[in-house]
Parts: sequence; structure tokens; C-alpha cells
Amino acid sequence: MSLKELYLLMYKIRRFEETLSLLYSAGKLKGTTHLSIGQESCAAGVCSALTIKDLVTSTHRGHGHYIAKNGNIKKLMAEFFGKDTGLCRGRGGSQHIFDMDIGFLGANGITGGGIPIAVGAAFSIKYKNQKNISVAFIGDGASNQGTFHESLNLAASLSLPFILVVENNGYAMYTASNKTTSVEKISDRAKSYNIKSFNFDDTDVLKLRENIIKIRETVINESRPCIIEINTYRLCGHSKSDDCSYRNKSEEELRKKNDPLKLTRIKVIENLVNEIEIDEIEKKINEEISDAVKFAEESGVPVL
Repeated sequence: MSLKELYLLMYKIRRFEETLSLLYSAGKLKGTTHLSIGQESCAAGVCSALTIKDLVTSTHRGHGHYIAKNGNIKKLMAEFFGKDTGLCRGRGGSQHIFDMDIGFLGANGITGGGIPIAVGAAFSIKYKNQKNISVAFIGDGASNQGTFHESLNLAASLSLPFILVVENNGYAMYTASNKTTSVEKISDRAKSYNIKSFNFDDTDVLKLRENIIKIRETVINESRPCIIEINTYRLCGHSKSDDCSYRNKSEEELRKKNDPLKLTRIKVIENLVNEIEIDEIEKKINEEISDAVKFAEESGVPVL
């Protein structure tokens, strides 16, 4: 996948979630949602390096992971609307999207809840002697959950083809990670389980993808788990009702200035294609998302 394609994937995730935000604000969608605005390069860089047979578990902030794994945005949007055409026939909602057709084993409303599921999937892969891997996405806050430690210990003890991806956005809900976590780098905890660890920045999505491809091959060849920590930042609140009053405004402005989506767009235009071409493709993506909303609105409700 080229830098241009990665940018457009990131753009699709951003526009999808911005559309969700507008729909919630307009009262067309009920409940809550957790957006990954600002973290799109994590999803794009990791999931684009995986195959359709690789299995993924996600977090409560999982829309980007699903879209990046070639998910169906019409079915995803219909799920938000509680429609029968949704991924879970309208019964899962934002935090429980699932699609086995693409190896997406589900988002999870429980912090760290996806880790043992992904480890179980990795055990199945090894048991069947398959050449694929299992990946669990978590946030930095989940690294302090018991599931983190128990699952990594089991994965290491059984030498499973498993990758734990930590999207470290600096905050566990409303609390800065450095106030709750005993280590500066969460990936350093890999030493406790005698497995490899890697630490990357989210600003270069192409480099991130290339690194993930190499790590994936190593995990398959060695059948050993690892931790990948990606330093990132959510430009939005923890959930749609969060006003981010706990964050320093100068910190937010600096991160907005270094938004990976904007930086990637600039790089694409400077090195690959002109802005007019990118504008046209972005327009098509916007239309695709509008079509998804129309599809969801016109779909029928679940029949009990």
C-alpha cells in the first residue's frame, strides 16, 4: 500500500468519525461513542500490514481499526442506527462491532477485554498450524488491567503468534498516564514476559506499516508474541460528552499542528500527486460516507 493509499484510508476513518459526531450532535444517533480522531495512522499503519486471515480484537474506540481492516462502512453505519442491516443487526452499537468475514473479532466495551480473546485466537492459530497472527489493540489504560498481564504471560508461555498493540494517547479516560502507570514506556513491560517490544511514533504511517510487516513475519516465523507501543494522541475527548477540560490547551494546539493526517496529506502532495487529484478522491470518499448514512437511514429495524 502506497503513502497515497494510506493517507486516503486515514482520511476515510477521519471523515467517518466526524460524520458520526455530527449525527450524535443532531440527535439522529443515541447513546455515546468513542472516536479515534487523531489516531488514524495507528489503525491504518497496523491493519494495512495484516492479511484477511489475521485476526483482530479492538477497544471501545474501534471504528478506525474496523475500517482499516477493509470493513464495510455501510454495515458499520447501519449498526450505529440500530438497523437490521448493521454488522450485528443493530444490536451491538458503537462498542460491540464484529465482522468475522474480515477477521475482526470485535470491539469491546470492557477495558482490556479484547486481550484474552485475541490470545485465545492465537492459540487456535497455533493449534491448527496456520500461518497467520492474532492482534489485540488496547489503550494505555488497559496496560494496568489484570487481563494485560495474565494474557501476555500465557501467550509467552505457550509461544503464541500474537501481537499486542498499545495505542498510547497519553490519557486513560481523563487521567494522564504518567499519574497511573509505573513505567514511562508500556512496551518495557515485555521484559517481564521474555518477549520482544517495539516503540513507534504515529507521524510516519508508511514507516509504521513497513515495520509492522517485518514484525508480523517475525512473529509467524518464531511463533513468539510481542508488544508494539505506538505513541499517538486523540484530538477529541474520551467520549462525545468530554470537553477535555483536564488537558492543557497549549498541548492540544501543538498536537493539532502535528496532526498525522495533515502531515501525511502535505507529504503526499509534495512528493506524489497534485492537490486537485487528492481533492477529487476525498470528494468521492465523502460521497461514500454520505451513501452509508442514506443506506442506514433507509434500512429496516431489527425484527425480534
